[in-house]
Amino acid sequence: MINKFTECVLKKILLKYKLNNIDEDIYSYGLFMFLSFVIFGVITLVVGIIFGCIIESIIFYMLFQLLRKYCGGYHAETCRKCEIMTSLIVNHDIIYN
Repeated sequence: MINKFTECVLKKILLKYKLNNIDEDIYSYGLFMFLSFVIFGVITLVVGIIFGCIIESIIFYMLFQLLRKYCGGYHAETCRKCEIMTSLIVNHDIIYN
């Protein structure tokens, strides 16, 4: 899901700003990382709102992102599996803590 959305947005950005296609992989990776951060943040916030723990959700998500950045983690075979696993891990900890 995020991959397809990233490709669509990237094509529009490359056309609009007439950026160099040679650097397309770099732009794609950066945009993918940004969109992943935003989408999982929104999912975490929505779950926090549903369960009445908004502040805890925000704090957990920020700390989880810092920890994940420096410690690595599970690497799924596909992007879809990665999205599902990340959503389950983040939301499981919010709901049960």
